Amino acid sequence: MRQNRFFVLVTVISLVFLLLPVNYLYGGENENIKGWINQLSDRRERATAKNMLIKAKEAATAELINVLEDEHAKSSVKVDIIQIFEINKTAEAIPVLKELTNSPKRRLRLASIKALGAMENKDLADIFKKAIKDSYGEARLEAMSALMKLKDKSAVSNFIEALPDRYASIRMKALDALALFKDKSAIPALIKRLNDTNTSIVLKTIDILSNFKDKIVVEALIKRLDTGNKPIKIRTIEALAKIKDKSALPYLEPLLNDEYIGVRRAAKDAVNAING
Repeated sequence: MRQNRFFVLVTVISLVFLLLPVNYLYGGENENIKGWINQLSDRRERATAKNMLIKAKEAATAELINVLEDEHAKSSVKVDIIQIFEINKTAEAIPVLKELTNSPKRRLRLASIKALGAMENKDLADIFKKAIKDSYGEARLEAMSALMKLKDKSAVSNFIEALPDRYASIRMKALDALALFKDKSAIPALIKRLNDTNTSIVLKTIDILSNFKDKIVVEALIKRLDTGNKPIKIRTIEALAKIKDKSALPYLEPLLNDEYIGVRRAAKDAVNAING
Protein backbone atom coordinates (compact mmCIF):
# COMPACT_ATOMS: atom_id res chain seq x y z
CA MET A 1 0.00 0.00 0.00
CA ARG A 2 2.81 2.39 0.92
CA GLN A 3 4.55 1.58 -2.36
CA ASN A 4 1.41 2.50 -4.30
CA ARG A 5 1.12 5.82 -2.46
CA PHE A 6 4.79 6.57 -3.15
CA PHE A 7 4.32 5.80 -6.84
CA VAL A 8 1.28 8.08 -7.04
CA LEU A 9 3.18 10.89 -5.27
CA VAL A 10 6.14 10.64 -7.66
CA THR A 11 3.78 10.64 -10.65
CA VAL A 12 1.97 13.75 -9.41
CA ILE A 13 5.21 15.62 -8.78
CA SER A 14 6.48 14.69 -12.25
CA LEU A 15 3.29 15.98 -13.86
CA VAL A 16 3.52 19.24 -11.95
CA PHE A 17 7.05 19.84 -13.21
CA LEU A 18 6.03 19.03 -16.76
CA LEU A 19 3.23 21.58 -16.60
CA LEU A 20 5.36 24.36 -15.08
CA PRO A 21 6.51 27.14 -17.46
CA VAL A 22 10.04 26.68 -18.75
CA ASN A 23 11.03 30.11 -17.45
CA TYR A 24 10.00 29.06 -13.95
CA LEU A 25 12.04 25.89 -14.09
CA TYR A 26 15.12 27.70 -15.30
CA GLY A 27 14.71 30.84 -13.26
CA GLY A 28 17.74 29.96 -11.19
CA GLU A 29 19.79 29.24 -14.26
CA ASN A 30 18.85 32.62 -15.73
CA GLU A 31 20.15 34.28 -12.59
CA ASN A 32 23.37 32.32 -13.00
CA ILE A 33 23.65 33.49 -16.60
CA LYS A 34 23.27 37.13 -15.57
CA GLY A 35 25.89 36.58 -12.90
CA TRP A 36 28.33 35.04 -15.34
CA ILE A 37 27.80 37.93 -17.75
CA ASN A 38 28.60 40.39 -14.96
CA GLN A 39 31.74 38.41 -14.15
CA LEU A 40 33.05 38.96 -17.71
CA SER A 41 34.14 42.40 -16.47
CA ASP A 42 36.28 40.84 -13.73
CA ARG A 43 39.75 39.72 -14.85
CA ARG A 44 39.86 37.04 -12.15
CA GLU A 45 36.45 35.58 -12.97
CA ARG A 46 36.34 36.23 -16.71
CA ALA A 47 37.72 32.91 -18.00
CA THR A 48 35.46 30.79 -15.77
CA ALA A 49 32.40 32.88 -16.55
CA LYS A 50 33.08 32.72 -20.27
CA ASN A 51 33.44 28.95 -20.13
CA MET A 52 30.16 28.61 -18.23
CA LEU A 53 28.34 30.77 -20.78
CA ILE A 54 29.74 28.65 -23.60
CA LYS A 55 28.38 25.53 -21.89
CA ALA A 56 24.99 27.18 -21.33
CA LYS A 57 24.56 27.48 -25.13
CA GLU A 58 21.02 28.50 -26.21
CA ALA A 59 19.93 29.06 -22.61
CA ALA A 60 22.23 32.09 -22.51
CA THR A 61 21.57 33.41 -26.03
CA ALA A 62 18.84 35.94 -25.25
CA GLU A 63 20.71 37.55 -22.34
CA LEU A 64 23.95 37.69 -24.32
CA ILE A 65 22.24 39.35 -27.28
CA ASN A 66 20.73 41.93 -24.92
CA VAL A 67 24.21 42.88 -23.74
CA LEU A 68 25.50 43.16 -27.31
CA GLU A 69 22.67 45.55 -28.11
CA ASP A 70 23.40 47.67 -25.02
CA GLU A 71 25.41 50.69 -26.15
CA HIS A 72 26.72 51.18 -22.61
CA ALA A 73 28.21 47.67 -22.26
CA LYS A 74 32.01 47.45 -22.19
CA SER A 75 33.69 46.58 -25.49
CA SER A 76 35.78 43.88 -23.83
CA VAL A 77 32.62 42.17 -22.56
CA LYS A 78 31.03 42.41 -26.00
CA VAL A 79 34.10 40.83 -27.59
CA ASP A 80 33.86 37.93 -25.12
CA ILE A 81 30.19 37.45 -25.96
CA ILE A 82 30.89 37.54 -29.70
CA GLN A 83 33.57 34.89 -29.19
CA ILE A 84 31.05 32.75 -27.29
CA PHE A 85 28.71 32.99 -30.28
CA GLU A 86 31.61 32.12 -32.57
CA ILE A 87 32.43 28.95 -30.61
CA ASN A 88 28.79 27.88 -30.36
CA LYS A 89 27.97 28.98 -33.92
CA THR A 90 24.84 30.65 -32.62
CA ALA A 91 22.62 31.36 -35.64
CA GLU A 92 20.22 33.48 -33.54
CA ALA A 93 23.01 36.02 -33.06
CA ILE A 94 23.57 36.59 -36.79
CA PRO A 95 21.41 39.78 -37.07
CA VAL A 96 23.18 41.58 -34.23
CA LEU A 97 26.60 40.37 -35.42
CA LYS A 98 25.87 41.75 -38.89
CA GLU A 99 25.10 45.13 -37.33
CA LEU A 100 28.35 45.06 -35.38
CA THR A 101 30.42 44.63 -38.56
CA ASN A 102 29.63 48.34 -39.05
CA SER A 103 30.73 49.33 -35.54
CA PRO A 104 33.14 52.30 -35.26
CA LYS A 105 35.17 50.09 -32.91
CA ARG A 106 37.52 47.88 -34.91
CA ARG A 107 37.74 45.19 -32.20
CA LEU A 108 34.01 44.64 -32.45
CA ARG A 109 34.10 44.59 -36.25
CA LEU A 110 36.91 42.04 -36.27
CA ALA A 111 35.29 39.78 -33.67
CA SER A 112 31.94 39.92 -35.47
CA ILE A 113 33.45 39.04 -38.85
CA LYS A 114 35.25 36.09 -37.28
CA ALA A 115 32.07 34.89 -35.58
CA LEU A 116 30.04 35.17 -38.78
CA GLY A 117 32.78 33.38 -40.66
CA ALA A 118 32.46 30.45 -38.25
CA MET A 119 28.81 30.07 -39.30
CA GLU A 120 29.89 29.17 -42.88
CA ASN A 121 26.60 30.57 -44.16
CA LYS A 122 26.60 31.48 -47.87
CA ASP A 123 23.91 34.09 -47.24
CA LEU A 124 26.56 36.13 -45.40
CA ALA A 125 28.88 36.44 -48.41
CA ASP A 126 27.95 40.08 -49.08
CA ILE A 127 28.92 41.01 -45.52
CA PHE A 128 32.40 39.58 -46.08
CA LYS A 129 32.76 41.19 -49.52
CA LYS A 130 32.08 44.56 -47.93
CA ALA A 131 34.49 43.83 -45.07
CA ILE A 132 37.34 43.17 -47.52
CA LYS A 133 37.45 46.97 -47.83
CA ASP A 134 37.46 47.54 -44.06
CA SER A 135 39.99 50.12 -42.85
CA TYR A 136 41.35 47.60 -40.34
CA GLY A 137 43.78 45.13 -41.90
CA GLU A 138 42.90 42.24 -39.57
CA ALA A 139 39.23 42.63 -40.49
CA ARG A 140 40.09 42.47 -44.19
CA LEU A 141 42.08 39.31 -43.59
CA GLU A 142 39.25 37.63 -41.68
CA ALA A 143 36.73 38.60 -44.35
CA MET A 144 38.83 36.91 -47.03
CA SER A 145 39.24 33.81 -44.88
CA ALA A 146 35.46 33.64 -44.46
CA LEU A 147 34.86 33.94 -48.21
CA MET A 148 37.43 31.23 -48.88
CA LYS A 149 35.52 28.88 -46.58
CA LEU A 150 32.37 29.57 -48.59
CA LYS A 151 34.21 28.90 -51.88
CA ASP A 152 32.15 31.65 -53.43
CA LYS A 153 33.39 32.17 -56.98
CA SER A 154 31.50 35.46 -57.21
CA ALA A 155 34.11 36.85 -54.79
CA VAL A 156 36.94 36.55 -57.34
CA SER A 157 36.68 40.23 -58.22
CA ASN A 158 36.91 41.12 -54.52
CA PHE A 159 40.08 39.06 -54.13
CA ILE A 160 41.54 40.75 -57.21
CA GLU A 161 40.83 44.17 -55.68
CA ALA A 162 42.72 43.07 -52.56
CA LEU A 163 45.90 42.14 -54.44
CA PRO A 164 47.55 45.60 -54.16
CA ASP A 165 46.86 45.79 -50.39
CA ARG A 166 49.67 47.46 -48.45
CA TYR A 167 50.00 44.48 -46.12
CA ALA A 168 51.86 41.46 -47.50
CA SER A 169 49.79 39.06 -45.38
CA ILE A 170 46.60 40.30 -47.06
CA ARG A 171 48.13 40.17 -50.53
CA MET A 172 49.15 36.59 -49.81
CA LYS A 173 45.67 35.71 -48.58
CA ALA A 174 44.20 37.15 -51.77
CA LEU A 175 46.60 34.98 -53.78
CA ASP A 176 45.62 31.92 -51.76
CA ALA A 177 41.98 32.65 -52.58
CA LEU A 178 42.63 33.16 -56.29
CA ALA A 179 44.58 29.90 -56.37
CA LEU A 180 41.34 28.12 -55.41
CA PHE A 181 39.44 29.35 -58.45
CA LYS A 182 42.06 29.63 -61.22
CA ASP A 183 39.93 32.29 -62.91
CA LYS A 184 41.41 33.89 -66.06
CA SER A 185 39.96 37.26 -65.15
CA ALA A 186 42.68 37.50 -62.48
CA ILE A 187 45.58 37.22 -64.97
CA PRO A 188 46.23 40.98 -65.51
CA ALA A 189 46.24 41.67 -61.77
CA LEU A 190 48.44 38.64 -61.10
CA ILE A 191 50.97 39.76 -63.70
CA LYS A 192 51.32 43.06 -61.81
CA ARG A 193 52.19 41.08 -58.66
CA LEU A 194 55.23 39.63 -60.45
CA ASN A 195 56.93 42.91 -59.52
CA ASP A 196 55.90 42.82 -55.88
CA THR A 197 58.63 43.83 -53.42
CA ASN A 198 57.96 40.69 -51.35
CA THR A 199 59.70 37.59 -52.74
CA SER A 200 57.15 35.19 -51.23
CA ILE A 201 54.35 37.08 -52.99
CA VAL A 202 56.17 36.84 -56.31
CA LEU A 203 56.81 33.11 -55.89
CA LYS A 204 53.15 32.46 -55.06
CA THR A 205 52.06 34.54 -58.04
CA ILE A 206 54.30 32.56 -60.37
CA ASP A 207 52.81 29.31 -59.08
CA ILE A 208 49.28 30.54 -59.80
CA LEU A 209 50.15 31.86 -63.25
CA SER A 210 51.68 28.50 -64.18
CA ASN A 211 48.12 27.14 -64.27
CA PHE A 212 47.25 29.28 -67.30
CA LYS A 213 48.42 28.26 -70.77
CA ASP A 214 48.10 31.79 -72.03
CA LYS A 215 50.45 33.78 -74.29
CA ILE A 216 50.20 36.86 -72.08
CA VAL A 217 51.28 34.77 -69.09
CA VAL A 218 54.19 33.25 -70.99
CA GLU A 219 55.39 36.69 -72.09
CA ALA A 220 55.17 38.04 -68.55
CA LEU A 221 57.10 35.08 -67.14
CA ILE A 222 59.78 35.40 -69.81
CA LYS A 223 60.31 39.02 -68.77
CA ARG A 224 60.63 37.89 -65.13
CA LEU A 225 63.58 35.66 -66.07
CA ASP A 226 65.68 38.83 -66.09
CA THR A 227 66.32 38.89 -62.34
CA GLY A 228 69.20 38.37 -59.97
CA ASN A 229 66.89 36.74 -57.46
CA LYS A 230 67.71 33.01 -57.84
CA PRO A 231 64.54 31.59 -56.20
CA ILE A 232 62.36 33.76 -58.44
CA LYS A 233 64.34 32.85 -61.55
CA ILE A 234 64.17 29.11 -60.80
CA ARG A 235 60.44 29.24 -60.00
CA THR A 236 59.80 31.14 -63.24
CA ILE A 237 61.70 28.52 -65.23
CA GLU A 238 59.66 25.78 -63.55
CA ALA A 239 56.43 27.63 -64.40
CA LEU A 240 57.43 27.88 -68.06
CA ALA A 241 58.26 24.17 -68.03
CA LYS A 242 54.76 23.44 -66.73
CA ILE A 243 53.08 25.60 -69.38
CA LYS A 244 55.21 24.00 -72.15
CA ASP A 245 55.01 26.87 -74.62
CA LYS A 246 57.77 26.57 -77.24
CA SER A 247 58.05 30.34 -77.54
CA ALA A 248 59.92 30.25 -74.21
CA LEU A 249 62.74 28.04 -75.53
CA PRO A 250 64.95 30.87 -76.93
CA TYR A 251 64.94 32.43 -73.46
CA LEU A 252 65.50 29.21 -71.54
CA GLU A 253 68.30 27.71 -73.61
CA PRO A 254 70.87 30.44 -72.71
CA LEU A 255 70.23 29.61 -69.06
CA LEU A 256 71.70 26.16 -69.62
CA ASN A 257 75.05 27.92 -69.11
CA ASP A 258 74.01 30.10 -66.17
CA GLU A 259 76.61 30.59 -63.43
CA TYR A 260 74.27 29.05 -60.82
CA ILE A 261 73.87 25.29 -60.87
CA GLY A 262 70.26 25.47 -59.62
CA VAL A 263 69.32 27.70 -62.56
CA ARG A 264 71.14 25.41 -65.02
CA ARG A 265 69.34 22.32 -63.71
CA ALA A 266 65.93 24.01 -63.81
CA ALA A 267 66.59 25.26 -67.36
CA LYS A 268 67.64 21.79 -68.53
CA ASP A 269 64.48 20.23 -67.07
CA ALA A 270 62.35 22.96 -68.65
CA VAL A 271 63.87 22.58 -72.10
CA ASN A 272 63.42 18.80 -71.95
CA ALA A 273 59.81 19.18 -70.78
CA ILE A 274 58.91 21.63 -73.55
CA ASN A 275 60.63 19.58 -76.26
CA GLY A 276 58.80 16.64 -74.97
